[in-house]
Amino acid sequence: MKPYPTYKDSGIEWIGEIPKDWEVKKLKYFDSVIMGQSPDSEDCNKDRIGISFLQGNADFSSTNPIPSVWCEKPNKTAEEDDILLSVREPVGAVNIAEQTYGIGRGLCAIRPK
Repeated sequence: MKPYPTYKDSGIEWIGEIPKDWEVKKLKYFDSVIMGQSPDSEDCNKDRIGISFLQGNADFSSTNPIPSVWCEKPNKTAEEDDILLSVREPVGAVNIAEQTYGIGRGLCAIRPK
């Protein structure tokens, strides 16, 4: 049994059918995508100095990250409730930021506008 009563073709082959009342829109029109950027290595530490820093999905759990590195001068940050998406192999892993994190090149943050 499908969870929606009626479906339609999305027009995108790899997506297939979507619920009839849904619209297909490009992410850039309703969310901001913040691509991670790695800081200088001397700004990172394991002594919990600065803010928690995520380089990729190695720190992901089933829902929220568990950081192992901190950074005093992050170049890019994710804010609370941002969706964290792995953009390096393995691509597609997802977590939710429950606090502010510095994010490196292996991640992007998706934030509603």
